[in-house]
This record gives sequence, structure tokens and C-alpha cells, in this order.
Amino acid sequence: MKSVRLLVPCLLSGVLVAGTAALANTAKSPFANAEENPTTVTKAGTCEVRCIDPHACCEESAQVVQILQKLVAAYSLGDIKTYEKYLDDNCSMFMEGTKQLISGKAKVIDHLKQSFIDHAPGGKDPLVSFTIDQPFAKVTNDSCVVTFFATKEIGGAHPHKERAHITDVFVKRDNNWKKLHWSGNWETTEN
Repeated sequence: MKSVRLLVPCLLSGVLVAGTAALANTAKSPFANAEENPTTVTKAGTCEVRCIDPHACCEESAQVVQILQKLVAAYSLGDIKTYEKYLDDNCSMFMEGTKQLISGKAKVIDHLKQSFIDHAPGGKDPLVSFTIDQPFAKVTNDSCVVTFFATKEIGGAHPHKERAHITDVFVKRDNNWKKLHWSGNWETTEN
């Protein structure tokens, strides 16, 4: 009798494991073909924008990662108008290195303008590439937190690479995701 009691739980757990494996194989990833191609590469002018191994918790968070890629492309082109379209009116930036907080859309855009000019094609420090490395996006109600490592390769007279751990917060307003907050610290990694 004892062997029958042990066999039933083993059989049930085998069915559960087999069922779970079957579900895992049919579950759709929020990123199309993420298993086959976890890296997306796009050209934004002369800059190559890469998104490596994104992790989204749902379809909504996958949309936010796509918006993040659009923001990076706009940044590399010096396209402040497109970038501005994805900023919330109450957006803010916190530069961890300088402990500087900039609040309000107008002030954030003023701060970004010089960086956009410098990093645009033909600028003094043009972006050669920008990599969004393993972005993790999590949606809770009408907000989404995205955290990732970023690497930017800068050309011009003084070519070098910079790396940062970045946290972006997005908020959903009128069914559109807008960037509410940016926090990070760029550090030169190599010349």
C-alpha cells in the first residue's frame, strides 16, 4: 500500500511538470522572437542603437522599452522635438555624480539641449553607438520603472566610452507612456 501512495504523488508531479513545460513552450514573450534574437539594432543617423536582452514583465512594459529605444534614437540624432514628445510635463532628472536635481519639462529640455547638440551627427562629441543593456521593465498600475546599464561610444576629437546604471520612471497619461524621471551617472570607461 505504501508504494501506491508514493507512486500517485510522483505521477501527479510528473503531470504537473510536463504541463508546466508545455505551457512554458507555448507562452508568448512580450518581445517578438526574443528567444531567437535578444538584441535589436537600429541605425539613427550615424549612430548604432542596440537593445540587448530586454526583460519585460508584460506587453505594456515591452511598449515602454520600445519607447526607450525611440528616445535613445532621438538623442543620437539631436532630435529634441521627438524626445520632448515622450516627456511628461512634470518630468525630472537626477544626476547622481553632481547630486543635481532638475524639475519641470522646460528646465529638463533646457538642460538637455547642449547635450543633444554635442552628441548629434556633426557635433563636437557625436554618438557612434548607444547600447541599452538588459533593460528590465515593470509596470504597476499607470507607472513603469525601467532599469538598465547603458554604454555610449563617443567619436569626435576625443573618442571614448561612457557607462551608466540608469533608472527611468514612466507614467501613463491619456493612454500614452511618458518619461517622468531619469536617474543615473555617466562615467568614462575607456578612451
